[in-house]
Amino acid sequence: MGIVALSFFIVSFVIALNGAVGAIYHVPFPVIARVSWGFWGSYIAIISRVILAVFWFAIQSMNGANTIRVMLGAIWPSFLTLENTIPEDQGIETNTMIAFVIFWLIQVPFLCIHPNNLRWLFMAKSVIVPVGWIAILVWAFVSTDGGGQLFQQQATISGSAYSWAFLASMTSVIGNYATLSVNQVSNLPAIHQVISC
Repeated sequence: MGIVALSFFIVSFVIALNGAVGAIYHVPFPVIARVSWGFWGSYIAIISRVILAVFWFAIQSMNGANTIRVMLGAIWPSFLTLENTIPEDQGIETNTMIAFVIFWLIQVPFLCIHPNNLRWLFMAKSVIVPVGWIAILVWAFVSTDGGGQLFQQQATISGSAYSWAFLASMTSVIGNYATLSVNQVSNLPAIHQVISC
């Protein structure tokens, strides 16, 4: 839990800087990219951002598919043991593929809505996510005899093994926000201007 807190503290600076340029100067990404890279050079930043968006969308779609698979498995446990008819070398099982198609069908209508019209969804998310987080935290404490076991655990490794495990865990947490960090590359001159003010 300490590693998670430290990792989020570190990445909070990057996220704050990422939003600072737009919040202070009220300019969108295309303007920032052209200020930083010039008109033609901004295509490098745009293409980089497109590639990152495609990969991030795929990762999030697979995360959503796994969530749907677990939800369907909770309702119908036999879904988790469904016979796999997809060749093993494809890297996906039949139940996960079904869950992926269901998740894809759920998200397609949202892809057809202009982002400006999705404000209500983000407002709902700002209420649902903290409630869900608190519910999971309460569940974690209750399932471990009131949380005592969580805080009484001792490290089972030490020395360099502990250091590498610490760094691997920190990288795992910070990696969730890697796309935001990489987007900083196109904003560097503008961010420098904000910092120097």
